[in-house]
Amino acid sequence: ATVAATVANKGKNPHTNQQCVEEGTAAVVTGLLRKTGLNEASDQTKRRGMELEVGGVPEVQRTVEGGRRCVSDDGERGDVVFHGQVKLKTSNDVWYGVCWDNPTRGKSDGTAEGIKYFDTPGRGVSVSYSFIKPDRLRFGTSFATEMKERYASTSTGSEEVITFGRATQGGNGGNTSAVEVELVGRREVEERLAQLDRLKFADLAGTNVAYWSTDSADTTDSTIGQSLEDVDLSQTLINNWHNVSAICLHFRALHTLRLNQNRLAQVIGQVLPTFAGLRSLSLTSTNMHWSEIVYLASTAFPSLNELHFCSNAVHLLSPHADIIGKGVTPSQFLGETFKHLQLLNLENNAIDSWQQVNMLASLPALERLVLNRNQIKEVVCATESECTKSQDSSHAPMFSALTSLSLDSNVIEEWNAVEALNLFPKLRELRLRNNPLYDRSDPSLSRIVAIARFPWLVLLNGSEVNEKEREDAEKYYIQNVVLFTDEQLVSVTHPQFSVLLAKHGIDPKTLGSQQGALPQNVTLASSIVTVEIESGVSDHTGKTTKRVPQDMTLLALKTLCQAFFGIPPSITTAFYLPSASAETAVQGNRLTNEMQTIADIDLLKSGVSLVLLN
Repeated sequence: ATVAATVANKGKNPHTNQQCVEEGTAAVVTGLLRKTGLNEASDQTKRRGMELEVGGVPEVQRTVEGGRRCVSDDGERGDVVFHGQVKLKTSNDVWYGVCWDNPTRGKSDGTAEGIKYFDTPGRGVSVSYSFIKPDRLRFGTSFATEMKERYASTSTGSEEVITFGRATQGGNGGNTSAVEVELVGRREVEERLAQLDRLKFADLAGTNVAYWSTDSADTTDSTIGQSLEDVDLSQTLINNWHNVSAICLHFRALHTLRLNQNRLAQVIGQVLPTFAGLRSLSLTSTNMHWSEIVYLASTAFPSLNELHFCSNAVHLLSPHADIIGKGVTPSQFLGETFKHLQLLNLENNAIDSWQQVNMLASLPALERLVLNRNQIKEVVCATESECTKSQDSSHAPMFSALTSLSLDSNVIEEWNAVEALNLFPKLRELRLRNNPLYDRSDPSLSRIVAIARFPWLVLLNGSEVNEKEREDAEKYYIQNVVLFTDEQLVSVTHPQFSVLLAKHGIDPKTLGSQQGALPQNVTLASSIVTVEIESGVSDHTGKTTKRVPQDMTLLALKTLCQAFFGIPPSITTAFYLPSASAETAVQGNRLTNEMQTIADIDLLKSGVSLVLLN
């Protein structure tokens, strides 16, 4: 504001007269120095830092323009890290040094002809650098300018007809291959969009917006977007939160803001206005830290219902101690800060411990949590009481409002690793695709296991679980727990087993009898036989003895054996009748009909011996 006032007093444009901007910046810095008790002579370093923060350009040969955003003529975006003369063999021209968002865009290490002009932290990993000529760069424009360009520009030619194709000349005086399409109401739509003070939604993603307006004398800019409720400012040239605030202050009804793929200066410690009406915020691929989000929510955005913070390499969910303050636990602070949050999307980050996720357990309104594409191995609480009671309260359970959890594409290996989900009181929807526990067996079998182990499931991987499917899955699960689990391990590896027995009225003592104590509609055959199975598959060898129903098909048995021996579905296998062992099984003994049952195989009376091979 002081810079603008200084410029206005001299009657000059701040974007065309650098000297005037520097004078205004100097006034701001001098004022800040006085307030902080510093003087110009005693702390030149502090003064230079303030100049960069305010936006001034110190008069030095090498200018680092603190985070100024730019876009190249080929559409790549980055930060200016250097501006000045570069001495080459044939020239001494002015160049920019740019830190590109794209880590493959540039190849420079900041050196030219043996002279180091700028540092290159993170080069080749998350960013890249290069020298570039000024005429190949564009810098930020105002929100007002981009709004007028996108929504208020007038059409050329016919307002109601668009021509597709190209007119050609024929031998009969004229022929055309063009097609004219009439757009009914086009004029009315354009006129309505041109009423910038009435628009509810503005999509300025990918534009060069960097600040609000350049011309304080143009009073029409003050009404632009005043009715906006939903604004997309993703992948623009905004470089700090003060500019974000300056833009959003004009939107009286704003409830949704998208700032994805922007590079914003560190926000912790900055004083920002409060936007109590903002409900949804998206900050995907911004390279921000989780503590910055917590700081924003506790200061500027206290009413968030929905937060998307994907692809930011988040590893820890405990906010920095300086933000929390004394006498408050991280979980308590997050619970208070995000007390209105209903949806939290943390997809494609680097979270590898459920103990970090437990930091979110006290969020009182959290209904949907998206953790796809992280590195989570298990859902765990130290004790059952830790899950059923909040870390900070003796009454409220952890994740007390959570109804939907997405864990696709993590590294969960065993079903027992997610058994703690049964302690979340309101959970109804679960996604588990692309985890090792799903990939090791047929998807239909994995679905059966999930339904049986989680009695609260209503939606699994986006598909509804109806009553008939649940009944069939639970009975199939009971059957296979008996056949493929040692009796002493059942209570440990299948915690729901006894519950399911009671639900379906099954006496566990009769499960292995020849009489078949299960109800008739249970698919377990009335007779069970013992099968000795030897695996000769490379890297998955072993032997096991299992009790199986006579009507089980070889295909079903093979699926279960693949899971038991840890054989990936990508490896094709088949059963053989051995002459002695896996080493002597021959091709002629292969059982080619996988739909035949155990009862169809010879040697039934003396027990069945099978070999599983590639």
